[in-house]
Amino acid sequence: MTITKKVSLIGSLVIIVSIGSYGVYEWITKEMIGAATIFFVFLGIGLLFQSITWGEMNGVNEGKKDELEKHNTG
Repeated sequence: MTITKKVSLIGSLVIIVSIGSYGVYEWITKEMIGAATIFFVFLGIGLLFQSITWGEMNGVNEGKKDELEKHNTG
């Protein structure tokens, strides 16, 4: 796992936890959750999924194949 991917995973988890905890605090004190809070939590979840699936476009072992194998599988 590259450093960039680790930073992206940690950053998206920080976004989810911080905005989610603010949403829970808002829900407990004001008994309502704003649309912006819900939007940004789902944006953080989207960034988390993007950083999890982020990788090499051709696959891990695609560089080891010769041209005929790449043509047959792709």
